[in-house]
Amino acid sequence: MLRDRARVAEKVISDLKKTGEESVDQLMETLSSQKHKQEKLDGEVDEYRRSVVQREADISRKEEEISRLKRMIELETNEKEIEIRRIRSEIDEQNKVIENQQKIIKEQ
Repeated sequence: MLRDRARVAEKVISDLKKTGEESVDQLMETLSSQKHKQEKLDGEVDEYRRSVVQREADISRKEEEISRLKRMIELETNEKEIEIRRIRSEIDEQNKVIENQQKIIKEQ
């Protein structure tokens, strides 16, 4: 009877060891799988970060280009306004000359 109890106890202990070892193996597999998923996600995050940095650099370059173009347009607009004023002045002078010539013609 004592031997039977000892055998049963040994069988229970053996089963518990086996179950514990299986549980540890399953936990290790799960841990390995989760670690692999984490590494994959870390890689994706790094890729997204690089993409964000690149896009920020692209935006910065585009903003600089826009600023440069705005300055160029402003300069050209100022130059055109000066040219328009000069031409208007010439037209006014020519109109005065024409008026004077018309007066002289009328006086003759």
